[in-house]
Amino acid sequence: MNKIKIIKIFLAILFFQWVYAAQGIEGELKKLNDLIQNNKLEEATASSKELEKLYPGHPNLLFLIGIIETRKENYDQALLIFNDLTVKYPNYPEPYNNMAVIYAERNQLDEAIKILERAINTNKSYATAYINLGDIYSKKAAAAYGQVLKIDEKNKIAQNKLQLIDEFFNYKPVILENKIKVAADNQSNQNDEKNLVLNRVDLWRKAWEMQDMDNYFASYANNYKPSEDISHEQWRKLRNSRIMNKNTIRVTLDQISATKKNDQYYVSFIQHYSSGKFKDSSSKLIILQNIDQQWKIVEELSN
Repeated sequence: MNKIKIIKIFLAILFFQWVYAAQGIEGELKKLNDLIQNNKLEEATASSKELEKLYPGHPNLLFLIGIIETRKENYDQALLIFNDLTVKYPNYPEPYNNMAVIYAERNQLDEAIKILERAINTNKSYATAYINLGDIYSKKAAAAYGQVLKIDEKNKIAQNKLQLIDEFFNYKPVILENKIKVAADNQSNQNDEKNLVLNRVDLWRKAWEMQDMDNYFASYANNYKPSEDISHEQWRKLRNSRIMNKNTIRVTLDQISATKKNDQYYVSFIQHYSSGKFKDSSSKLIILQNIDQQWKIVEELSN
């Protein structure tokens, strides 16, 4: 665990919606975002400079420029952009979150924690900040046990704790809850429930990979909200077309974490997709809800 992986887990790409957004910029922002996701950073930089002339100071545009600078590892410039957004728009958590991501990359974990706490204060239900905060605390704990081992290599407690945290950090980081349930039976029920959720996610992945559309769509709730501005039926037709026209599909997931918030589970992971010569990796967050005794996907977010 040499380097925290938050930066590719949750760099929030979609900022907030603005009722006064300049007409026409939404399409331009989508094009810019596509360039970023395809890692065409120089082209994205040139495009953003042209857009700045047309839409100076637009927050969504500035936010994407901050993403570009982060991807290019121009961290100082990215911090200036995100910090400026927190000053102008202090009630939105995304710029705080991305500042914390950069500080975590620099191993300035205490500073990252402070900023994530500020993000949470703007929005108590902002799951990304909770998950990132849990990851950072896990890394701090692992580093502390590592120091113990340097002093006393035979310390069995530190060895066991370090091994446990490495496994926990890589697969199941948790959100900090308002109340911690400590009863053993409650913990057991939660673990069983989480396993059902993770099993659903794996069934969804396998159905996608095997182009089994019946089981693929069975993973989604009837009230699933497509990220595109289309109806549920239109989304089904689009997904069916995109999946079935491929000769082969390979989907793998790693860095999976599942966290319960109210009556929903937030499952985050890095998704690796390949079909023929095309390969893509992206971070994804899917939200599942128990509907008629089955866990179903009600929303997906990805960058």
